[in-house]
Amino acid sequence: MPKNSEISYDDRAKMQVLSEEGKSQVEIPNLVGCSLCAVQCATRRFIETKSHNNISKCERKRLTSKREDRILIRKSPKAGKNSSSALAVGLSDEFSKPVSARTGRRRLLEAG
Repeated sequence: MPKNSEISYDDRAKMQVLSEEGKSQVEIPNLVGCSLCAVQCATRRFIETKSHNNISKCERKRLTSKREDRILIRKSPKAGKNSSSALAVGLSDEFSKPVSARTGRRRLLEAG
């Protein structure tokens, strides 16, 4: 049986309607075709948010902006055979925020 994040919007809405009709949380999984835990999580989510939409995941904010990413990509061919750490040091000075070598490599991989 799928996890709660894989249950469709329609199934979550159906669970809520069945709950409002008086069906128990033990009966609902048999009618919808999911686990008891999925019903409990969907019910809890609806009570907290008043919505059946997926909750966005909290991600770590990016250290560099889109503009800074473009600058990094533009400067990388000019750096030639310099290492990513040397490129990161130059960018850290320019952006006045710490940019690691790993961040530079990630941005270059994203750009292709």
